[in-house]
Amino acid sequence: DTHVYPFPNFDQMQDSLHYLINEKVIGYLADCTNGGTALAPVKRWVYSHLLWDPGMDMEALIREFVPAYYGKAAPEITEYIRLLRNAWKNFKVKHDKENGIGVMLEYTAAEKQSMRKLLDSAWKKAENDDVLKGRIAREYLPFLALVMSGNPKLNGVEQYEKDYNFFCEMLAYTRLDSLHVKEKKNYEKN
Repeated sequence: DTHVYPFPNFDQMQDSLHYLINEKVIGYLADCTNGGTALAPVKRWVYSHLLWDPGMDMEALIREFVPAYYGKAAPEITEYIRLLRNAWKNFKVKHDKENGIGVMLEYTAAEKQSMRKLLDSAWKKAENDDVLKGRIAREYLPFLALVMSGNPKLNGVEQYEKDYNFFCEMLAYTRLDSLHVKEKKNYEKN
């Protein structure tokens, strides 16, 4: 199940909303910001404002929300969102004419490396602020779920173990119920 992976569908949501307005749709349920999705707080903020007034500037809404919510980690989260949205735009250009069956947004190794650096920096800025740590963890956990979804023997068992341990540590700071982590397991290095 990939619904917890970083999935930056801001631009698609805005395009869909404008399409629905042109079709004179008068009701809409945006069932794309449940508790388990990455970037849910900023998506909820942006989508609720756009649903109220579709003419609002989405970029301005993101610029308003991120510093207010992520505080001193805002520069990293702003860049993280930009990186994800660029990956989405590239993906959309590549797959826009396909039927979408079996097609999933994939990040390059360089994008994942940049994502990790940004999230590491944001986590360090949270220091002793448990509220901010919870907010950063809420974005870091989906990233870790993404990178741990690969074969640990192919991607490096040591990094996998490090990511898994950090993942378990971060669970204390957030309620990401949809991940259903019950217990920490040991993995052989063979």
